Amino acid sequence: LTSITDQQAESLSKVEVYLSLNGLTSITDEQAEILSGVSDLSLNGLTTITDQQAEILSGVSDLSLNGLTSLTDKQADSLGKVRFWLNLNGLTSITDQQAESLSKVKNMGVLNALRPLIDKYKKQ
Repeated sequence: LTSITDQQAESLSKVEVYLSLNGLTSITDEQAEILSGVSDLSLNGLTTITDQQAEILSGVSDLSLNGLTSLTDKQADSLGKVRFWLNLNGLTSITDQQAESLSKVKNMGVLNALRPLIDKYKKQ
C-alpha cells in the first residue's frame, strides 16, 4: 500500500503488537493520530513528516521512520519522547540540538556515524 484512507487506518490501528506500513509515502495528521495507538509501528516509506505528525507519533513505544533523511529541531524534540525504541537509520546528519533531543530515547537505531554525537548527550 502506498496510501490508506482514514477508515483503513482505523481498522489497521486495532493491531495490538506490530504494524508495518512501510509502503506508505505520506500520511495525514488524522491518520497519524489513529495509528499512534499501535505500540510498535513501522512507517519506513515516509520520507517527510510534519512537526504535528512527529508530536503525534511520539506516543508510540517502538517507532521506525527509516525513510526520513532529515528532521527539524521541533521534530527531533518530539521524537525524543518515544518511549522505548526509535529507528531513524535514514538520517545522515543531525545538529547538536537534535542529538540532545534524540538522546532521551531509551534505544535508538541510527547510522554509526551519528551514534557518538547522540551518545555524548546520553552520558550527561
